[in-house]
Amino acid sequence: MNYVRTPHAAISLLAWLVIAEVVVAQNVAAQDERPYPKLVTVATQANQAELARLQKPGKVVFADDFENEKSLANYFEIQGRKDGRVSIAHTAEQVHAGRGSLQLTATDNQGKARGAGPVLWLGNKGHECLHLRYWIRYATDYDQGNLHHTGGSLSGVAGTNKWRGMGSAGKRPRGDDHFSTRVEGWRDWGRRKPPGYLHCYTYWQDMSRNQDGNYWGNMLAPPEAERRVPKRGAWQCVELRVACNTIDDRTVHADGELAVWLDGRLYQHWHGLRWRSDPTVLLKRVGLLCYVHEARQDNTVWFDDVVVSTGYIGMQTIAPPSSK
Repeated sequence: MNYVRTPHAAISLLAWLVIAEVVVAQNVAAQDERPYPKLVTVATQANQAELARLQKPGKVVFADDFENEKSLANYFEIQGRKDGRVSIAHTAEQVHAGRGSLQLTATDNQGKARGAGPVLWLGNKGHECLHLRYWIRYATDYDQGNLHHTGGSLSGVAGTNKWRGMGSAGKRPRGDDHFSTRVEGWRDWGRRKPPGYLHCYTYWQDMSRNQDGNYWGNMLAPPEAERRVPKRGAWQCVELRVACNTIDDRTVHADGELAVWLDGRLYQHWHGLRWRSDPTVLLKRVGLLCYVHEARQDNTVWFDDVVVSTGYIGMQTIAPPSSK
């Protein structure tokens, strides 16, 4: 502790503390200056022209109805396949349409984390805007406790590394590397029935920092009265839209979008996102996940009739190219 025994050292320590306070203040100010998205759902629902723009059909780039095991060959990574946590189900109540569905189970792990699910790479070229539509069914006894990440996701990635950004929980993307969002449930520390109300768990360059100093995914959700909890044991149609922000003349515009539809009705619409700071960051990856932070029982979900398109999909049936 010699650094506090002389006046010179004391002054140096004081100067260091002042500098540290300035740096913290500057970091907070910089975060406050970053634009945060605005929830515009009500305005969009009331504006037929705007709603029509959001719901304009596009070109289907991928579809999977999980009729058999061949579907799993589409995905570059499948967590939990080797030990049976990922499989194709054929029981009637576990299938939305056709003969099969994707079954994911986060098995009991004595309170430790457990997850399962496939990840799809859409190609190196990428897309400026994508819609992900899927049907999901939670088991009648699904109860994740509090924290889980179960649902479908879209990710923006720079370059050709399929794994970029994966495994970086708690870290804020720079803007020139990656971003992601997933529709999932939140029980709000037990105030909501499982699986919790649906929201978008989102990582992007302007996200807010958690009180613990980390950058955990920000929860973009509707107002309290509009929040919906999926009914367990029943199929629900979920559609997620991400539109990248524009970049021109080195100006990064805050005009990116995020929207979710539940059973064909607009659930939430966010505007003003700066998803990226580099135009090479494009939508290239899709994930289907069942992940429980403290797995104390088997928790199972089923996905079916997954479609990825450059525009609105809705609840219509779209067969994969191989099934046509």
